[in-house]
Amino acid sequence: IQVYFNVLSKKTLGAFRSTHYQESSIERIYIQAAFDKIVRLLWISVQGGISSAAFGGAASTTGMKAFNITYSENARYWRIFYNNKQLGGIMDNPRRVGSFRFLPDLLALAIRVYPAAVVNFAETRLQLYGCV
Repeated sequence: IQVYFNVLSKKTLGAFRSTHYQESSIERIYIQAAFDKIVRLLWISVQGGISSAAFGGAASTTGMKAFNITYSENARYWRIFYNNKQLGGIMDNPRRVGSFRFLPDLLALAIRVYPAAVVNFAETRLQLYGCV
């Protein structure tokens, strides 16, 4: 299994649908992956992107600096797996990828990734690696 998400806007994320996203509401925004049956997830990779500023077209770094992960075995009850996992210096270069091994392997029917700290949250790439 390899799942790839290219999130280009907060408006495509789940849970909180408002016309304006404020930093105070960032904890209610997440990316969710749901599967047909329980899968064994081994790795997660997160990467930011480059967005053009509204004025002048200057490129700026975007993406998550830290994230939280919750998972569910039935898509109704959620448990915390990572809380405030730091991505370190990867946001200095948005093309760098932060990869983390799930220890232990994560058995889940669904997984949610919540941004805990962001830099101009306009684009984020997320990949999950595992097997059925």
